[in-house]
Amino acid sequence: MFWLSGNIVELAKVTIENFRCYREPISIDIENLTALVGRNDVGKSAIMDALAIFFEVAKLDRDDACKTGDPTNVRITCEFDSLQDVILDTDYETNLVSEFLLNNDGRLVT
Repeated sequence: MFWLSGNIVELAKVTIENFRCYREPISIDIENLTALVGRNDVGKSAIMDALAIFFEVAKLDRDDACKTGDPTNVRITCEFDSLQDVILDTDYETNLVSEFLLNNDGRLVT
């Protein structure tokens, strides 16, 4: 869970493309995730590192681009849920729906 405009929002999904071992886009549902389990060198740490870059805890390095992909097209996007009461502008009453900021699942994608 994260804070956005004084409200708790939930990370629902992360999509990674051209990042380390993930050349093609891969989406991981984060809702109710407890652990990432898998063999060594299958990309568990890459997912966590991508999230660290997205949340600006770490910086994207030129070596983070997928070696077999397009190094100019590294993408890390996140979808957030539980956004009902987010205040976008204190001077103008509006919401995420009327500003067309939600996807078809009702999530904010950034």
